[in-house]
Formats: sequence, C-alpha cells, structure tokens
Amino acid sequence: MSYRLFRHHCAVVCLVILCLVTSTATVASADVSPGDVVDRTNWKKVNGMIPAPMLDWVKGGDITLKVGALKYDPSDYIPPKHKRSLESNRGKYDLNGEDLIIETATGERPKFIEGVPFPVIDENDPNAGTKIMYNKFYANYVQGNHKFPFGTIWVGRSR
Repeated sequence: MSYRLFRHHCAVVCLVILCLVTSTATVASADVSPGDVVDRTNWKKVNGMIPAPMLDWVKGGDITLKVGALKYDPSDYIPPKHKRSLESNRGKYDLNGEDLIIETATGERPKFIEGVPFPVIDENDPNAGTKIMYNKFYANYVQGNHKFPFGTIWVGRSR
C-alpha cells in the first residue's frame, strides 16, 4: 500500500472516529461541530478527543479532519420483542440475597425472561453491577442484526 493511500485510509478512519466521539460523548470542552474542518492551524479543537498519534498527524499537517454528524439510533437495531421488553420488564425483576433473579411480585425465580431483566438501573443501587452483568448475559440471546464484543473480569471475591 502506498503512503498516499495509507494517509487516505487513516483520514477516513479518523473522520469516522471523530464523528463517533463528537456525536456520542458529551465533552464540556468540545469545540467542534458538524461541518468544522480541523487541520494544523486549529488542532487544539480536538486535543484530548482523539488518540495522541492521530493528533500528531493533524498537528503535522498529514491529515485534515472533516467533522460530520453521525445519524445513528441504536434502537433501530433492536428487534421488536426486545424493544417491548424494555418497558414490560421495568420493575418486574429483582435480586434475592444470593444474587439470583426473582420476580418482584412473587419472590420466585422466573421460568423465562425475555429481553433484559433490568432495563432501568439506579446507579446508586448496590446491586447495579450484578444487574448490568445479568443484562449483558440476557442480551446475548437477543436475535438482532448486531453483536457487541464484551469481556468481563471479576476482581475479588465480593461485589
């Protein structure tokens, strides 16, 4: 691959990454908007928003970033049954003393869970981490047109 083609591919990758960063993250110091062009004269606009090597390319004039708006709604990729479960499972499940999922109404273990069991998780809930893990586990069984790699490492014997 020629250096020129390599630079072109890098610029495309940078643009995509920058679009993702500017459309999904809420950075208070972000000084970029869709339509902006970032180059060696105004590289400080993206300082801290892109990886250091990429920032060096912009500073050195190797690439120019054209900021675009990313039109992506994750719910467009969720199967209808799963979308419905995001409402129907609100408050339906909880955890017992052994961190097993139970039905809130009966206190019994459910025979079947469709979608994620905990669509709303309170960040102050001491069981939030366990609930997130259960959501990840059940999301593996959602049949849709996307897959997300996900790794988990338990550190220590308790939550």
